[in-house]
Amino acid sequence: MVYEVQFCKAWVGTWKFDANNDYWAWNKAQEMINEHTQVVTVGIDSIYELDENGRQIRKLPEYEECKRKSIKIEQEKREKREEAIYIAHFIDGTRSEPFLAKTSSKDIIAKEIAEKKFTKKIQEIEKLLLEEKAIYKAYFSDGTCSGPYIVEINDNDINAKEMAKYKLKQHAEYNGLDVNKLKIIKIEELNEDNNFVVNREFIERNRKRIKKLQSRKNRFIENVGL
Repeated sequence: MVYEVQFCKAWVGTWKFDANNDYWAWNKAQEMINEHTQVVTVGIDSIYELDENGRQIRKLPEYEECKRKSIKIEQEKREKREEAIYIAHFIDGTRSEPFLAKTSSKDIIAKEIAEKKFTKKIQEIEKLLLEEKAIYKAYFSDGTCSGPYIVEINDNDINAKEMAKYKLKQHAEYNGLDVNKLKIIKIEELNEDNNFVVNREFIERNRKRIKKLQSRKNRFIENVGL
């Protein structure tokens, strides 16, 4: 969909751009501000969805409302389609990032998606619990980093990135810094020493699978997109 944002404060112009939904329209507009400002403060006055002729047809609700709606829609989609999170194991000993796929007999759909999504030869497909969580740490442009935080593993590390944004804002507020002058450099998924397992009950119910994952190394999310 096409959107148009009206900036305020130091910027008073508009910008037209594409986004998948209202929630990501807000995020993309804020990302644009973060990437292009250093010493001025820029705000978002409003965002409108445009039709194919560039005319404003709808004003977006506030960011938090869009976020709540986006999360609810994703949850409903997952429940309706009975999706699960999978990991593809490759013959070279490496693995893919978690990805969503509709559950099916012998996980055929997940395997087909993995074969299209990744270029390496697949050895096996592993289904994870929908609520499996991992521990992450965000690194900031001022040389500091956040404390470890726990979020549910999901496709494209969306939860890890969203929490990293909150941690950056929190860091700026606590230390009297301008959040617009800071960026998230990278996010680390902490796996060594089995740290990525945070549910004791999960360990007890999945001892065989956990034993196989104990050599899993820390993973950096370099393409943060924030």
